[in-house]
Amino acid sequence: MASLHTVADSEAYDSAIWKARGVGVETLARNVIRISITVNVIASMGVFNPALLRAEWSYVQQAVALLMWIILIYASAFVRPRVRVQCNPDLIALVAFYAPPWVGQNPPGMVT
Repeated sequence: MASLHTVADSEAYDSAIWKARGVGVETLARNVIRISITVNVIASMGVFNPALLRAEWSYVQQAVALLMWIILIYASAFVRPRVRVQCNPDLIALVAFYAPPWVGQNPPGMVT
C-alpha cells in the first residue's frame, strides 16, 4: 500500500540526508567554489610566459590545478544541492544538439 508524504515526513527525510548549515557557511562555500574554478581554469589552461613561470617548474602549475579541484570538491560538500530547470540559452543549445537524433534527422554538416 502506498503512503503519502506529509510535511513532517519530508522534513524528517531532509534532515536525515542533509544537515542544515548556516547561510554564511553556504555563501562562503559558493564563493570558494567560484574562486577555485577561476584559478583552476587559469592554472590548467594558461600558458605562462617563461618570465612568470620557468618551463622546468611546470609541475607547480599542475599542482595548483589539482589543489583547486580538491578545494572545489571539499567546498561543494557545504552547498545544498539544487535542481533548477528553466528556459535559458544552455537548455536551448542542449535541446538543439540532442533533438535531431531523437526525431530521426541529422544536424547540418553531420555525415551518416
